[in-house]
Amino acid sequence: LDYIQLHGSEGKEYIRSLKGFRIIKALQVGPGFTEQDLVQAASLPVRYVLLDTARSGTAGGTGLAFSWASFPFIREHKNIIISGGLNQGNIPEAIRFFRPAGLDINSGAELRPGIKSKRKINRILKKIRNRSTG
Repeated sequence: LDYIQLHGSEGKEYIRSLKGFRIIKALQVGPGFTEQDLVQAASLPVRYVLLDTARSGTAGGTGLAFSWASFPFIREHKNIIISGGLNQGNIPEAIRFFRPAGLDINSGAELRPGIKSKRKINRILKKIRNRSTG
């Protein structure tokens, strides 16, 4: 493993116990999410903070984008990975809006749940490369 992605309420001590691994701390973004939540997560011994769409009853993987404009403070933070509802249509806008360290793309690259589309992946990579070079 190169990275461990955590989606719970793990604290500093637990994260420090994962010696030798780079950690991605996932947060759910939705009503009530504040810059303080982001600052607190970024202050943990983690490499990246992944921001995914909040949805009751799930720790992620909603396939839905959160309202980016409702959380403009995210743009000011480094080492952010954007997740939730990313696809070939909105990836250029996500890159422009957030300038993220990374993108977590799942359902936007699928033919159907659990089955990735090589064609969609290639289109997404082309959009990312075009955006990063021009």
